[in-house]
Amino acid sequence: MITNSTSESIQYNRFMEEYEYYMTDPDDGELCLDQFYKYGPLTDQYWSFTTRILVCNIEPYDQREDLIEVNIDLFKNHWMNRISGYKAQTPRNTAKFIAGLLMALKNPKVENIDFRKFDDNELIQSLEKIAYLNFRVNSGKNISAHKNDRVAEQIKVTGPYIIKQIKILNPQIIIIAGQNNCNIFNSLNPDCKLQFRETKKWDNKIVCSIEHFSRVDYKNLNKKIAEIILLFLKEQSTSIEK
Repeated sequence: MITNSTSESIQYNRFMEEYEYYMTDPDDGELCLDQFYKYGPLTDQYWSFTTRILVCNIEPYDQREDLIEVNIDLFKNHWMNRISGYKAQTPRNTAKFIAGLLMALKNPKVENIDFRKFDDNELIQSLEKIAYLNFRVNSGKNISAHKNDRVAEQIKVTGPYIIKQIKILNPQIIIIAGQNNCNIFNSLNPDCKLQFRETKKWDNKIVCSIEHFSRVDYKNLNKKIAEIILLFLKEQSTSIEK
């Protein structure tokens, strides 16, 4: 028996094969990249989890020239511990925020979460439930030499794919990290009109613009989680009334 979540997973995988082909194929590819990150759910838990959460970031993470499957193992074994020059702050702070958000979704009365108390197992278990996108589909290592490595140039080509990617993922909560990402998201979804650092309802989703995870203020993380939970509870209340 194929469940809805299984069907969505199959549809997503097929879409990603098409996406990869048109970004990398030397003959038919639209960008002809020699490197492509396949972003999406970090595990299959995403498809069946109660509240689907999508994190959108923008980072030049790697220097390899190949197809890179982005999954929980890569996140755990490489990005969270071994990123040269980054001290793994962006992925680690992302994990802390998600762990705090999941805690608040489970117990909305929780306040002033101490993000420093989450251990690595708790962080990884939290990440296993989310989908992760990077609006840059390669590392951008040759940013000064090749226009295809520039995010603005890439988005002209990848934009329609990213829109479809998010549609298939069908998240209930979208976290947009960084001001540049907020601007990119608005360019792809002009009816959203998301302001930097704003949390709002849009397209039956909660969309939260937050400071980039490379540098975080824990007080601000708690504030953003409180904003999300407030909208989430309002949505639940409205659904019950209907």
